Amino acid sequence: MREPAPSRSTLAHVAALAGVSAKSVSRVFTDSAHVSEDTRERVLAAARRLHFRPNRLARELRSGAVSRSVGLAIADLANPFYSQIAAGCEQVLRRRGLELVIASTGEDPALERAVAENMIGRRVQALVLVPTGGDQSYLRSDTELGTVILALDRPAAHLAVDSLVADDVRGAVMLVEDLLAAGCRRIAVVADIPQAATAQTRLAACEAALVRAGVHDARWIRSGAHDAARASQLTEEMLARSERPDSVIALNNLIADGVLHALLAHGRRHPEERIAVRAFDDTAVTELLGVSVVAIDATAMGARAGARVLERLDGEDGPPVAEVLPMVFTRRQGSRARPGPPHERRRSAAGAGRPDVSTGIRWGVLGAGYVAGTFGRAARHAGITISAVGSRSPERGRAYAASHGVAVVHSSYEELVTDDRVDAVYVATPHTWHAEHALLALDAGKHVLVEKPIAVNAAEAELIHERAAARGLIALDGMWSRYLPMMRRIREIVGAGHIGALVSVIADHSQALTDDPLHRINNPDLGGGALLDLGVYPIAFVLDLLGPPVTVSATGSLRSTGVDAQATVVVRDAAGACGIAHTASNAPGPVSASVLGTAGRIDIARNFYAPSSFVRVNRANEVVEEFVSPDPFTGFTHEMVEMQRLVDAGERISPCLTPEASMDIMRVLDAARRDLGVEYPAELQQVAGN
Repeated sequence: MREPAPSRSTLAHVAALAGVSAKSVSRVFTDSAHVSEDTRERVLAAARRLHFRPNRLARELRSGAVSRSVGLAIADLANPFYSQIAAGCEQVLRRRGLELVIASTGEDPALERAVAENMIGRRVQALVLVPTGGDQSYLRSDTELGTVILALDRPAAHLAVDSLVADDVRGAVMLVEDLLAAGCRRIAVVADIPQAATAQTRLAACEAALVRAGVHDARWIRSGAHDAARASQLTEEMLARSERPDSVIALNNLIADGVLHALLAHGRRHPEERIAVRAFDDTAVTELLGVSVVAIDATAMGARAGARVLERLDGEDGPPVAEVLPMVFTRRQGSRARPGPPHERRRSAAGAGRPDVSTGIRWGVLGAGYVAGTFGRAARHAGITISAVGSRSPERGRAYAASHGVAVVHSSYEELVTDDRVDAVYVATPHTWHAEHALLALDAGKHVLVEKPIAVNAAEAELIHERAAARGLIALDGMWSRYLPMMRRIREIVGAGHIGALVSVIADHSQALTDDPLHRINNPDLGGGALLDLGVYPIAFVLDLLGPPVTVSATGSLRSTGVDAQATVVVRDAAGACGIAHTASNAPGPVSASVLGTAGRIDIARNFYAPSSFVRVNRANEVVEEFVSPDPFTGFTHEMVEMQRLVDAGERISPCLTPEASMDIMRVLDAARRDLGVEYPAELQQVAGN
């Protein structure tokens, strides 16, 4: 049975903490004009600290009424897939006398939060949520207070709750394999907006399958199709090329409608061509046109969601369960393609082929949080096996194992690092624990890949690298941009003098993250701040091309917790070239980079630190080279591949990021924090103890 939930904070609790009357608190939450701005700010601050939400059904509850509703927050009310889910869920809940309250989030994280908080404020008995691409940790206090929450169709981010999803990875593989068997080689993929977790999973799985088959071509990969019209437009752009795809995979039902619309129009102009179509989700249109699909019964999925909610409401306790429903492949005659000629995958401008992702290393993951989950998804998409996971929370460890196909779960980090079935450990705990956990693994004889930043300061980083050298082991700094094929090509261009002498290197990584003072990004006890979380990327990029600087200076601003909210770091190398690294956690930025030389320039597209693209221009601003990332893998995959290469070659030091270069990054971060006046409690304790 479930333990009794702790009591929710009340209006009286907020009043006591804010030092005002209960009536003043009530006025704030009813938007009364009869309250001072100072009182309003104190009340809202107290409410945030206590995770208080006003009960909008208080009048009904006081009169004896009890909420008999369950909330369902879905992405799009107009999408038939979600309407079928709602129908299945409602059917199950109605038999128990529960009403389903439905709202749409439109894939907007801010609207999702408003919808979810409004439903919980109305005291729904449970919330079924289709998460957007945002962060669902804002619901953590509600789960702690006993609210039943189920993540549907997509897993929740930063929130440990039950989830019910389809096996999108297997579905993608089935579609690609079916097209390959039909003789298709120029296989296009049209995907939803990147913020949607389902779109990310399906696209990554399709691309990984194409890479394994040797037919991945970045020209035929399109994302951002959030509706049929945009999907049709993206398809038309590919069909307008002189060399066209011989097949298209549509990654959801609305995309399929748009793709088919474009192909039907193209077929009227070019009746001699046959372009095959495969799709996720089944609709009346795909059935009518004979399109082979992988799909899940949306009504049955909704019914299972309703049943799972009832199981929790009936008292089932235990850790969050990640339930994966199988996809069903339906082959139809109308979607068979005419076999085309063999097609060799176009190589990137760098001439780099796809990496060999086969790995004999048996990986262990230390920590089972959000970043560890991203690592697990990257490994799964690349076909790399994680042998074991270690977590101090057995429930979280089991949930991680279920989500990522991990066979062994350890309830302590010590058990993980001493497991003979593990060769290398990925350290995925918060920054302030990186050094301790990396040393733990090294002392147990395991190679380590440590999530960036490798430590909170240069002294800790040096200790890790020294320990690895003494043990004859590998310690890779997980600054993944250093391992990307794109960066290898940029180093070649700069080293060969193709853009002349370096003048400046400029990079930004800024995001509008939470203002919650208790969140990790704002918590000094956890090494919070923009610099260590975001700024490490542009700083690492600048140093990659300039080398260790001779001068470092920084300016910026701090949050109320004492960590940096934004910073601009300027460095200069011995030759006089300058680097400018900007970061902020309180505002969105371009997240791009440029390299300026006396004879040209390199401009890297958004999310410069990830597998991306760039153009090189000459002094007259004419494009002379365009680079498209040659594979679909994330930086995590390239880190794993580099670890395997080092082990196979009997080497310890990666030329992508040497120990000295790793410590240079930390030294610049240390200098920047000194200029800003940012110190972490753990560092102050170390100084006091010396």
